[in-house]
Amino acid sequence: MIMMMIVLLMLLKKTKKKLMMMMKLLMLVLKLIIGLLAIKSIREEFSGME
Repeated sequence: MIMMMIVLLMLLKKTKKKLMMMMKLLMLVLKLIIGLLAIKSIREEFSGME
């Protein structure tokens, strides 16, 4: 278990920049999905009000 953590930490140090890019991309994707879901729910509310 500890060995796994050490190996992961070493990999993290090597791929830190790549990970940062991946995290930024993931956050952008999540924001897009949340935004789309919000728009969808708002549209449904408006169509229900008519």
